[in-house]
Amino acid sequence: FDHKSWFIYTKNLHDAEGIQLGDIALLHDISHDIEDFVHFAFFSTVIGFFTLISILWFIYKLLHRTDAQIVLQQKKAQESEKRVKELATQSRTIFWEINAYGMFTYISEVEDSLTGYAPDEVENKMYFYDMYNKNAYQGFEERARWIFNAREPLVNKEDQLVTRDGNILWVLINAS
Repeated sequence: FDHKSWFIYTKNLHDAEGIQLGDIALLHDISHDIEDFVHFAFFSTVIGFFTLISILWFIYKLLHRTDAQIVLQQKKAQESEKRVKELATQSRTIFWEINAYGMFTYISEVEDSLTGYAPDEVENKMYFYDMYNKNAYQGFEERARWIFNAREPLVNKEDQLVTRDGNILWVLINAS
């Protein structure tokens, strides 16, 4: 059959009374059909492969760009934090965070130079009212808790803190 591919179909032939007269065989050369199928399969695979590569490349670029933006934002945040710390040092400004009970959870490094307390001595160890003069502010702790519960902002409130060595330090408090 000349190294070709054939589709062979055979059928029995019968006369009107049902007597078998013989067989009929139909031969169809499907070599071109197979070649067409192989070409179709090959080109479909190539197109699918390049489509998949294109999609993966797009996702990679999208994620890479997002990562680059995150790194850039983190760098800007670090630079901004550095500038705020420098400004706080130059203006002798103390930044702090306290929890609902009034305990310091964060305090800036400037605290050491102004009050004599190092941040690690204050954070999670002292309450903000521990820095107030106990004699001058009796009942201050209760009043402070009332302010916390009312969630009222403090704006330009002049107050006195007591330094580590017992000196009075006048401060201006802004809190929200």
